[in-house]
Amino acid sequence: MTGKATNTTNMLQIGWPGGMMTLRCAGVPPITEKGSEEIKSVMERFSADCQMMLVWLSAVLGSQHAMRSHLAEVAEQDEPFTLNSYGPHGRPESVLASVPVADVVAAFEDAGKFERLYAKAFVVFVYQTWEHAIRPRMAAVLQVANVNDIRSDLMGELRCLRNWLIHPIVDSDAETEFFAKAHVLQHALGMKRGDPSLTAANVAVLMQYLNNLQVEVSAGGAEFGLQTAPVPTDMLADMARHLEPDHCLLIPEVHMRPFAGAWIVFNDGPTATVHARDCDRAHPEYLQLDGGRMVQMPSWQSAKEVLVELGKTERPCGHCCASQL
Repeated sequence: MTGKATNTTNMLQIGWPGGMMTLRCAGVPPITEKGSEEIKSVMERFSADCQMMLVWLSAVLGSQHAMRSHLAEVAEQDEPFTLNSYGPHGRPESVLASVPVADVVAAFEDAGKFERLYAKAFVVFVYQTWEHAIRPRMAAVLQVANVNDIRSDLMGELRCLRNWLIHPIVDSDAETEFFAKAHVLQHALGMKRGDPSLTAANVAVLMQYLNNLQVEVSAGGAEFGLQTAPVPTDMLADMARHLEPDHCLLIPEVHMRPFAGAWIVFNDGPTATVHARDCDRAHPEYLQLDGGRMVQMPSWQSAKEVLVELGKTERPCGHCCASQL
């Protein structure tokens, strides 16, 4: 008789261009070598598809400049911009689309409707691929019965963003949910209520997060043995306040989750800089400051709250998106 496999806790990291995906599993059977290779293959394919979408978006947007030149000639004729279907002899058969040329010209401006439409398509593509291809496949490989046991905070926030982009009504349930749950993306992308659109610059920031995707699997209610309760703001501020000059403080709960959280870099002066976890300017700034201190925060929001507790104003990084706090 074959004994039942003991459930274990596993961590799998996959490096790819731009970052590393981390998969943490609890309460699942041991990952076999074949299963590990299959997960790597699935996630590498997902990363490649996301990166190809970004390259495609950049290439399409690059055609705007050539399109503007053509539209300038069309605009002089003051006629609708029309697309036709053609018969075998090259003669127009029917009108497929007709748009006022002024609307088309405006759409092809930088950050215009054309760019924002393709940025929205990027978000929808990424989330749908994750939801309908990646999660089910990972569940099958890991022998997880409930696909909802495979979770990613980033993809959960992306779901909220996707819903808001598709249902862009002010004060809608989708907008309310986004600002209630997507704390990282609303700051990282600089999202404002009433305006769910994205630009190519937003997509580039989003890609940085996708390149460092964190995935957790906790089947059957299994826990990872980490403290999940948020660290109180006053406790974080007190630790920062009493940190010795030229010291760096790591929060274990955050440090166990690569690329999560944020950094506060400061000294005895009245200002402090909040950096994204992967910002390569954080550590050099800490070393350059006279009596510099560097503290890890669970999130950008907690960093903002700690700054208030410390009575410091934010000094913009100018390199990462943390300055949007």
